[in-house]
Amino acid sequence: MNSDEIQLLLTSTQEVTCQVGELLYKVGDDVTEVFVIIKGMYFSNFLLIPKGTTKEIITKKFAMFHGIGSIISYINLIEGKGKALTTCKVTQKLQATSIPTEVMHTLIRQNIEF
Repeated sequence: MNSDEIQLLLTSTQEVTCQVGELLYKVGDDVTEVFVIIKGMYFSNFLLIPKGTTKEIITKKFAMFHGIGSIISYINLIEGKGKALTTCKVTQKLQATSIPTEVMHTLIRQNIEF
């Protein structure tokens, strides 16, 4: 990243603290920010819906626990078309850096290797 992109990132992020049980977002919510975990853990589940179906038929459910260094949730940023594909719930008091999705989109477009 160049110095302008680093400055954009530094000026648009904020530190957040979330408590156990707090939902960061749930499937279908608008995704307006991405979180980078500094401390703590969260649980996410992925619901897979068959392509081409108009019914919300859930065929499989995957769940994972994530910790320090995780990005919540990169898949929502690149595949979700602005809507959450996952539900993220805090399982251990969480400290994170929040980055607006529009800033992440800008950085990704300008740095394809990202």
